[in-house]
Amino acid sequence: MKQIAAFGCSFTQGIPPDYHSWTREFADVYKEYSIDDYSKGGSSVKWSVSQLLKYNNKNIDSFKIFQVTTPYRITIETESLDCCRETRTENHTMYNTDLAIILITMGINFNNTGIYRHISKKLASAIHKILYTYMDTSLEKLEWAMYIKHAMKNSDFLFFHREDDRQRFLDFFPEYTNLNSVENMLGKKYFKKHVFDNGDHLDKEAVQKVATWIKTQISI
Repeated sequence: MKQIAAFGCSFTQGIPPDYHSWTREFADVYKEYSIDDYSKGGSSVKWSVSQLLKYNNKNIDSFKIFQVTTPYRITIETESLDCCRETRTENHTMYNTDLAIILITMGINFNNTGIYRHISKKLASAIHKILYTYMDTSLEKLEWAMYIKHAMKNSDFLFFHREDDRQRFLDFFPEYTNLNSVENMLGKKYFKKHVFDNGDHLDKEAVQKVATWIKTQISI
C-alpha cells in the first residue's frame, strides 16, 4: 500500500458534525493508498510544520502533502499528542477528539477556549487578549511566509485553500507562482457556491473534487 501523510488545518481535517474533508474522500476512493492525517482545525502553519518535521524524523517512505492555513494563528501543545491518534478505516489514521483538550488553538477572530486539561477557559481568554492586542501582524505574516517556504522544501506537494492566502505568500516570494490554491483550482464561482459556513469550509461534492485534484499531483 502506498503511503501518504497530510498536514494542515480544518480544510484538511474537516469540521463537525460531518467532517467533510479531502483526506476522508481520498482514503475512501483510492484504497491503494494509506493516508496518515496530521491536521487539526484552527491550528497554525508553524504547528503544521512541527508535525511535518516530527514525521520526517521517522524516516517513513511516503508522499507528504502540506495544506497552508491562514496567518496570525497560535497553537500550543500542552502535552504529548501520541495518545490522540486513531484509525478511522484500514487506510486512514487521524487525530481524535481528545486532541481538543490538550492543544490550544487561537486566531485573530477566534479563541478555542474549550475545556483544556492544563489551562482554564479564563486564562486562555486572557492569553488570547494579550497576544492579539500586542501582536505585530506584519512580522507575524513574514514568519508565516517563511514557515511555508520551509514546508515547501520538506514536503512533496504544497497548496493553499484560500486564494488570498496564496497572494499573501507571493507578496513575500513572488517567484513561486507555480503554487496553487483550492479556490483557484475549483474556480471562485464554484468555490463560493460550495462553501457552507463563514470559514470557507467546503461541502462533500467540493472536497471530492479536491481529492481527485490531489490524486493527480501524487507521484507514487
